Amino acid sequence: MMIKESTLQRVLAWLPAVAWAGLIFFLSAQPDETFEKLGLQGQLLSIGGHLVVYFVLMVLLVLALRYSSNLSSRQVYILAFLIVALYGLSDEYHQTFVPGRTATMADWFVDLIGAGLAWMILAYWERR
Repeated sequence: MMIKESTLQRVLAWLPAVAWAGLIFFLSAQPDETFEKLGLQGQLLSIGGHLVVYFVLMVLLVLALRYSSNLSSRQVYILAFLIVALYGLSDEYHQTFVPGRTATMADWFVDLIGAGLAWMILAYWERR
């Protein structure tokens, strides 16, 4: 049975976002001893990490949704942001099962800030 080329292309459009989400899951499954040893510097690295990984996830989701759906630009951004928000929340919950890790709403808000920054930058580029 042959898969239509357009179907395969749509599936492949999601691969980067799914792989990135897998990387986030892997990283959040690691014990959080490194950042705690670094004190304030570790906290700043942790915040920066949350910003960056969820910024990238938002970008990849927007690209996947644009390529694989007929949604309007606004719908794409809203849906991508909702997916990031839910994934970030599930990631925080996941961390409650990892030794040395805890779930914090502050981390989740930083995730949302990263996604929001991506939204703003992508929307700006789109209007240019």
